[in-house]
Amino acid sequence: MIPSVGGDTSFTSSALAYERLPDDVKEAIEGRFAIHDFSMSFGRAMTDEERAEQQVKFPPARHPIVRTHPDTGERSLYTSRNFVREIEGADDDEFQRLMDAFERAIMSPSVQCRVKWQPDTFVMWDNRAVHHHASDDFWPETRHVERVTITGDRPF
Repeated sequence: MIPSVGGDTSFTSSALAYERLPDDVKEAIEGRFAIHDFSMSFGRAMTDEERAEQQVKFPPARHPIVRTHPDTGERSLYTSRNFVREIEGADDDEFQRLMDAFERAIMSPSVQCRVKWQPDTFVMWDNRAVHHHASDDFWPETRHVERVTITGDRPF
Protein backbone atom coordinates (compact mmCIF):
# COMPACT_ATOMS: atom_id res chain seq x y z
CA MET A 1 0.00 0.00 0.00
CA ILE A 2 1.46 3.32 -1.08
CA PRO A 3 0.18 6.59 0.35
CA SER A 4 -1.07 9.18 -2.14
CA VAL A 5 1.48 11.66 -0.79
CA GLY A 6 4.87 11.07 0.87
CA GLY A 7 6.32 7.84 2.18
CA ASP A 8 9.50 8.03 0.10
CA THR A 9 12.72 6.36 1.26
CA SER A 10 16.09 8.10 1.16
CA PHE A 11 19.23 6.01 0.73
CA THR A 12 22.68 7.34 1.69
CA SER A 13 26.09 6.12 0.62
CA SER A 14 27.75 5.68 4.01
CA ALA A 15 31.14 5.46 2.25
CA LEU A 16 30.68 8.92 0.72
CA ALA A 17 29.36 10.23 4.03
CA TYR A 18 32.53 8.98 5.75
CA GLU A 19 34.77 10.28 2.98
CA ARG A 20 33.31 13.79 3.35
CA LEU A 21 33.76 14.00 7.13
CA PRO A 22 36.24 16.65 8.29
CA ASP A 23 39.72 15.24 8.94
CA ASP A 24 39.54 16.02 12.67
CA VAL A 25 36.35 13.93 12.98
CA LYS A 26 37.94 11.05 11.06
CA GLU A 27 40.92 11.17 13.43
CA ALA A 28 38.63 11.28 16.48
CA ILE A 29 36.74 8.13 15.47
CA GLU A 30 39.60 6.02 14.13
CA GLY A 31 39.53 2.63 15.86
CA ARG A 32 36.58 3.56 18.10
CA PHE A 33 33.39 1.66 18.80
CA ALA A 34 29.75 2.56 19.37
CA ILE A 35 27.08 0.70 21.29
CA HIS A 36 23.97 0.09 19.17
CA ASP A 37 20.67 -0.48 20.98
CA PHE A 38 17.40 -1.22 19.15
CA SER A 39 15.36 -0.02 22.11
CA MET A 40 16.19 3.60 21.26
CA SER A 41 13.94 3.37 18.21
CA PHE A 42 11.77 0.26 17.99
CA GLY A 43 11.70 -0.10 21.76
CA ARG A 44 9.92 3.21 22.28
CA ALA A 45 6.64 1.65 21.10
CA MET A 46 6.98 -1.32 23.48
CA THR A 47 5.89 -1.72 27.04
CA ASP A 48 8.66 -2.04 29.63
CA GLU A 49 7.99 -5.79 29.76
CA GLU A 50 8.15 -6.23 25.98
CA ARG A 51 11.31 -4.13 25.77
CA ALA A 52 13.02 -6.18 28.50
CA GLU A 53 12.05 -9.42 26.74
CA GLN A 54 13.39 -8.18 23.40
CA GLN A 55 16.59 -6.90 25.05
CA VAL A 56 17.33 -10.50 26.06
CA LYS A 57 16.86 -11.66 22.47
CA PHE A 58 18.62 -8.65 20.92
CA PRO A 59 21.07 -7.16 23.43
CA PRO A 60 23.01 -3.98 22.66
CA ALA A 61 25.85 -4.63 20.22
CA ARG A 62 29.35 -3.14 20.01
CA HIS A 63 30.31 -2.12 16.46
CA PRO A 64 33.12 -0.08 14.95
CA ILE A 65 32.08 3.47 14.05
CA VAL A 66 33.92 3.07 10.77
CA ARG A 67 33.54 -0.31 9.16
CA THR A 68 35.37 -1.80 6.21
CA HIS A 69 33.26 -3.40 3.52
CA PRO A 70 34.43 -7.03 3.18
CA ASP A 71 34.06 -7.07 -0.61
CA THR A 72 35.06 -3.55 -1.72
CA GLY A 73 37.43 -2.54 1.09
CA GLU A 74 35.66 0.84 1.32
CA ARG A 75 35.48 2.48 4.72
CA SER A 76 32.11 3.81 5.76
CA LEU A 77 30.16 5.19 8.69
CA TYR A 78 28.37 2.49 10.62
CA THR A 79 26.23 4.64 12.89
CA SER A 80 22.67 5.78 13.25
CA ARG A 81 21.22 8.35 15.62
CA ASN A 82 18.27 5.97 16.04
CA PHE A 83 20.45 3.12 17.32
CA VAL A 84 23.74 4.44 18.73
CA ARG A 85 23.36 4.74 22.49
CA GLU A 86 26.96 5.66 23.24
CA ILE A 87 30.44 5.97 21.82
CA GLU A 88 32.97 4.21 24.00
CA GLY A 89 35.22 6.66 25.81
CA ALA A 90 33.22 9.73 24.78
CA ASP A 91 31.79 12.15 27.30
CA ASP A 92 28.38 13.73 26.61
CA ASP A 93 29.84 16.72 24.72
CA GLU A 94 32.05 14.61 22.45
CA PHE A 95 29.24 12.13 21.86
CA GLN A 96 26.91 14.93 20.77
CA ARG A 97 29.57 16.60 18.60
CA LEU A 98 30.39 13.35 16.80
CA MET A 99 26.78 12.28 16.35
CA ASP A 100 25.97 15.72 14.91
CA ALA A 101 28.87 15.40 12.45
CA PHE A 102 27.68 11.93 11.41
CA GLU A 103 24.13 13.19 10.98
CA ARG A 104 25.23 16.13 8.80
CA ALA A 105 27.29 13.78 6.61
CA ILE A 106 24.53 11.16 6.30
CA MET A 107 21.75 13.67 5.66
CA SER A 108 23.59 15.60 2.95
CA PRO A 109 21.57 15.43 -0.28
CA SER A 110 24.87 15.10 -2.17
CA VAL A 111 25.27 11.51 -0.89
CA GLN A 112 21.63 10.46 -1.13
CA CYS A 113 19.08 9.23 -3.59
CA ARG A 114 15.36 9.20 -2.90
CA VAL A 115 12.93 6.50 -3.99
CA LYS A 116 9.33 7.42 -4.62
CA TRP A 117 7.51 4.13 -4.27
CA GLN A 118 5.12 2.99 -6.99
CA PRO A 119 3.35 -0.38 -7.32
CA ASP A 120 5.89 -3.14 -8.03
CA THR A 121 8.90 -0.95 -7.19
CA PHE A 122 11.85 -3.16 -6.29
CA VAL A 123 14.87 -1.77 -4.44
CA MET A 124 17.87 -3.70 -3.20
CA TRP A 125 20.65 -2.25 -1.08
CA ASP A 126 23.63 -3.35 0.95
CA ASN A 127 23.16 -2.46 4.63
CA ARG A 128 26.93 -2.64 5.02
CA ALA A 129 27.31 0.45 2.82
CA VAL A 130 23.95 2.25 2.83
CA HIS A 131 21.81 4.05 5.37
CA HIS A 132 18.11 4.28 4.64
CA HIS A 133 15.36 6.41 6.10
CA ALA A 134 11.63 6.29 5.43
CA SER A 135 9.84 9.63 5.36
CA ASP A 136 6.97 9.80 7.83
CA ASP A 137 5.03 12.45 5.95
CA PHE A 138 1.93 10.54 4.91
CA TRP A 139 -0.30 10.56 8.00
CA PRO A 140 -3.16 9.63 8.23
CA GLU A 141 -2.56 7.23 5.36
CA THR A 142 -0.44 4.11 5.79
CA ARG A 143 2.49 2.67 3.90
CA HIS A 144 3.13 -1.03 3.50
CA VAL A 145 6.31 -2.38 1.96
CA GLU A 146 7.70 -5.89 2.02
CA ARG A 147 11.28 -6.26 3.19
CA VAL A 148 13.58 -9.26 3.17
CA THR A 149 16.84 -9.08 5.09
CA ILE A 150 19.73 -11.44 4.49
CA THR A 151 21.86 -12.28 7.49
CA GLY A 152 25.14 -10.46 7.10
CA ASP A 153 28.65 -10.52 8.39
CA ARG A 154 30.06 -9.04 11.56
CA PRO A 155 31.29 -5.44 11.00
CA PHE A 156 35.05 -4.88 11.12
